[in-house]
Amino acid sequence: MTDFQLLQDKIGEWSDERNTDIQGLLNHLVEEAEDLKANPYSLMNYADVMILLMAAARKAGCTMEELYKAVEVKHTINESRIWMTPDETGITRHQK
Repeated sequence: MTDFQLLQDKIGEWSDERNTDIQGLLNHLVEEAEDLKANPYSLMNYADVMILLMAAARKAGCTMEELYKAVEVKHTINESRIWMTPDETGITRHQK
C-alpha cells in the first residue's frame, strides 16, 4: 500500500466519522477551489483541495492507484489533442 493510499484512507475515515456524503465533499471542494483561485500561492489551499478530492474519490470507490492511472491516461489523451489559445477568462480548451 502506498503512502498516498494510506493518506486517502486516513482522510476518508475522518470524513466518514463526520457523516460527510460525496455531494457535501464536492460542494466543499468547489468552495476551496475558489479560495485557491483567490490565493494561488497558498500551499494550504492546495492541501485543502487535495484533501477534499481524495475524500470524494474514496466515496466514489476510487483508490489512489486507480486515480493515478486515470490521471496518466487522461494526460496522454490531453497530449494528443489540439489546443486553442486561451479565451478571455484565461482558459485553454481543446478542439472538439
